[in-house]
Amino acid sequence: MRMGVKVFFLLLMMFCQSLPGKFVFADDTVKLKMTVTNPSDTETNTVPVKINLPLGITPEDVVNKGNFKIDYDIDQSRYFAYQDLPLDPGQTMSLEIEMKDIWVVPSDEINSLKTHSQQDMDALKKTAYSQQANLLGSSIIERLDKIVDSQKDLQGLDPQERISNFDTNSDILKEIKKDISVLDDLLIEVNPSAVSLFKVDISQQPEAPTPVSASSDIEKTGSINFEISVTNTSETKDIVPLKYYLPAELNPQDIIDPAGLKIGYDYQKDEHYVYNDGVLLAPGESKKYTITIKDVWSIPVKQIDILKEHTNKLLDFLAQTEYKNMAKSLADRIIFDLNGILNSQKDQNVTVQMHIGTYRKNLKRLEDIRGDIAGLDNLFTQAGGSIGDMLKNNTSFPGIRGAELIGKSIFRGKAPDVATSWKIIWIIVGFLGVMSFLFFILWWGQVRGEGLKKFEEIASSLKQNDTGNNNA
Repeated sequence: MRMGVKVFFLLLMMFCQSLPGKFVFADDTVKLKMTVTNPSDTETNTVPVKINLPLGITPEDVVNKGNFKIDYDIDQSRYFAYQDLPLDPGQTMSLEIEMKDIWVVPSDEINSLKTHSQQDMDALKKTAYSQQANLLGSSIIERLDKIVDSQKDLQGLDPQERISNFDTNSDILKEIKKDISVLDDLLIEVNPSAVSLFKVDISQQPEAPTPVSASSDIEKTGSINFEISVTNTSETKDIVPLKYYLPAELNPQDIIDPAGLKIGYDYQKDEHYVYNDGVLLAPGESKKYTITIKDVWSIPVKQIDILKEHTNKLLDFLAQTEYKNMAKSLADRIIFDLNGILNSQKDQNVTVQMHIGTYRKNLKRLEDIRGDIAGLDNLFTQAGGSIGDMLKNNTSFPGIRGAELIGKSIFRGKAPDVATSWKIIWIIVGFLGVMSFLFFILWWGQVRGEGLKKFEEIASSLKQNDTGNNNA
């Protein structure tokens, strides 16, 4: 695979100044408004316009972009909108971009978490965990109410305060979900049939995209061309230095052809760059360098296939247990999201920046997917699954045969119970005690023998001295 996409350094330089924007919040969306003016009173000019989108906003969150195009800033790790705007002399034009309001915790999510917590508390009332569940559940509901209260008067907050409020609530929400998972584990332990409470509704999700085959070109390591330009803006012949920072994911070994440029490392930024100490250029002259690098911004299809196979193995096992409904919901979401990653990597008609932005977004999606898989692993353990069950007929994981042989030779695929574990520990402690005692006896014997020998030598020496004195 070879992406026919190039980065034009001069174009980026034209957009080096971002316009300030004003946030206007509505019920479900937010508009980012700006004003652009042609500074000339006599000439019609095409004004390059660029505005950074708020952190967290992705192209999918843009409801109405007007004539703007969306791209990705590698250095700032955020998306931006840009366009070339023709303006008459002195003309002023207002522009806006409409986005989803992602800075509010949806009321549906809060109500769902409340209901979930209350169901757990009710189900655990007459169990050994009643007191703990009541304390934890009450804390969860109290924190959810605080989130609701903090969002009652969002219109009165300025954008910075509103986003800060959302960040705080997001952190609280993460802790709440962890606590709810504790309640779930307690309930599953005492009542496995209660898993119907946790069924995830994915009926509103769009149809899952067709998965990409393992033979797709995405799996192969391709290359990308970065075209870098340096220009002499002075009116005289001059030596112009060139320095271009590479994306954070790149290492020197990923550069296939540096196009004659040197490779340096900035210890403060922890980033590599290509440079030329001086390029001799005539007035207004430009010179281009095209460096070729490996495409390291794709999640390998093989890695995704492994996660799919692992998910399906767990689902097959759990389909025969009380946890089949919950497992099916989790597995459907995992496969859906994995297919979404694969399909997002199919579009090669994008800029290098967008390609990198998609990869970084997919890394975050992959982290969420691993969290869901961990949930399946937990259900697998709760259902009595063992490493032997998972290893059976499963040779796709690295080192799987070695792990299987170890499991069969030591525990036959089953971990020892508590009593057996303590027996093993005491046997080891007893063995070490006996060895320590034997070592002490041997050491004491050696010390005693050397001491007696030394004593005999001293006694003999004293005897010889006494005999010599008597003879004298």
